[in-house]
Amino acid sequence: MKFFLTICTLLATSCTVKAEEDFLDVDSLKPKNYYARVSGEGLQPESPGSIQGQSNDLQVEGLRPRNYYARMVAAAPKIAVPKIVNQLSASRGQFPHQAALVLDEGGFCGGSLIKPQWVLTAGHCTHKYELFLDIRSFKVYLGAANLKSAEQGRVSLMTYHKVEHTAFNINTLFNDVALLKLPVPVQSNQYIQTISLAAGYNSFENHHAQVSGFGKTSDLPALSATSFVPDTNSVSSTLNYADLKVINNNECLRYYSPSIILDSTLCCATVSGGSTCNGDSGGPLIMRNGGQPVQIGVVSFVSSKGCASGYPAGYARVSSFYQWIMVNSRG
Repeated sequence: MKFFLTICTLLATSCTVKAEEDFLDVDSLKPKNYYARVSGEGLQPESPGSIQGQSNDLQVEGLRPRNYYARMVAAAPKIAVPKIVNQLSASRGQFPHQAALVLDEGGFCGGSLIKPQWVLTAGHCTHKYELFLDIRSFKVYLGAANLKSAEQGRVSLMTYHKVEHTAFNINTLFNDVALLKLPVPVQSNQYIQTISLAAGYNSFENHHAQVSGFGKTSDLPALSATSFVPDTNSVSSTLNYADLKVINNNECLRYYSPSIILDSTLCCATVSGGSTCNGDSGGPLIMRNGGQPVQIGVVSFVSSKGCASGYPAGYARVSSFYQWIMVNSRG
């Protein structure tokens, strides 16, 4: 069902764009995800998938989830209780800032609407895999709780305008943030709203937080202990979330290398068994401030032991990039 149609002129930073309400057959999407390796081994992205059935009724089984899996340091403590991946189902309008991103090379990521015409996501969601394999287009879904359903008030827009942090490093996940400019400002409704960003440094240690996304709900296929395994499973058709607790970076360093855990990294541990997984990358980590959501992190990586391993997950700390975000999302 069409919602509206907008055509923009092809320029250096934009191109013909279509904004419409449609439903997504998520069974053909492969979520985008990254696994970070041990110090000295570097980080390897998953090989990209390919879009299948690229139309208004998208066959999502052909898309690949993006995320980073960070290998544990040798002395990492054992975690006794595994997590339940993306454990809770979100109600419609519970996370009105949530964006779902379908990438032209076959990937899938999350994001957040921070201004009527700007979406915040992860740098590894927009970064090219190889010299001649750039990611040029992004279909952005806003106001969705079920990607397979036609939902009133939902919008989808195609954009070609990305702003990746110029100092982003695919090997260390340093500066793992990026922006997407939508072709037109999006009108807010009860299902689509912008979210405020954390400004000014705060460790948020011991604060309770929530992360949301359409990422995978299990680790299948099983991860290899010695090598990188491409992800062939699809994303979730429904929006899910998990309750987490922010931990300090010294605690996080018990599990991951100092080359990965930086001042601009924020780590979270499970509270009630929840975790992010492939396809949640780029999505929002939020906390409630007087009932109002504030975004404090951008989903960056999980443990190479798997999404359900129970180990902390890493996020780009929004307050560390607040000025960069504000400067680069003007206009």
